[in-house]
Amino acid sequence: MSEQLVLVPPLSVVPAVVLPEPAVVPVSIAVPFTHRL
Repeated sequence: MSEQLVLVPPLSVVPAVVLPEPAVVPVSIAVPFTHRL
């Protein structure tokens, strides 16, 4: 359970580890950027 809780906050790290694709990484980085805007 501790491992899941650690992988929950970093959204940019979860997709990069679960699905290491060039299309998933930019999307996970664009999400927090749009949230700030």
